[in-house]
Amino acid sequence: MTTAIIPSYKRLFQAAEIDFEAGKILTEKNICQPAIYHFQQAYEKIVKAYYALKETVEIKTPEPDIYRKITKLSHDTHASTMQLLHDIADIQKHGAEVAIDEIRKMQSQNPSSTIDPKAVPLLQKIITISDGIHTALNNLTTSLNLDTNYVKNVRNYAQTVKDSYDTFQLSNTEVIVKEPEQAFLLIIGATKALVPCFYKMEAVTRYPLEKFSYNNLDLLANQKQACKQIAEIVETLFTVLKPYLI
Repeated sequence: MTTAIIPSYKRLFQAAEIDFEAGKILTEKNICQPAIYHFQQAYEKIVKAYYALKETVEIKTPEPDIYRKITKLSHDTHASTMQLLHDIADIQKHGAEVAIDEIRKMQSQNPSSTIDPKAVPLLQKIITISDGIHTALNNLTTSLNLDTNYVKNVRNYAQTVKDSYDTFQLSNTEVIVKEPEQAFLLIIGATKALVPCFYKMEAVTRYPLEKFSYNNLDLLANQKQACKQIAEIVETLFTVLKPYLI
């Protein structure tokens, strides 16, 4: 009897769901430090899951190769997520370029073939968006001054999260409804909102740190509202990506 191999993207999504549910339970109990950590892990894993899906479906990458790349990623959520988002943009650009070539080949071979006139402009827009995402991701950390503002953002964590949450709510709906490749654009929008909330937080949520005079665990106590806002952003990712990943 053979055992079916579960694709990496499904396993990663299942793991992301566990972290997300753990974060929600801890939030309700107002145990905020580990709640933030679990939300961070859920976000990281769902981005990995979407990357693995793209590799599987669009590039036809063998499962062992996908698993090998994911396991070699940095344990720094920010660094690993940025790398994966760059890779996803490249995959989407490649897929659009291949599709345009196929359409043009079909047209040259059979000029009477019926092809949606919107198809090529849409694919070209995906290529433009993918190119622009590289620049946006490269500028994200700098534009938010995350290194400079790191300690301040942690010390004022409720305001840090609220600012990100408000921006996400204002921009999310219009962009996602109007643009192609909605799932990827949602990930980018959520990333912009979540990066300040999660930046270098692996250690802050789990260990006492000298730069905070060993008070960082107290700084993140009683952050129930902030955790609920983070959960809402992460849940948007789950809502949009779940149909693909299950």
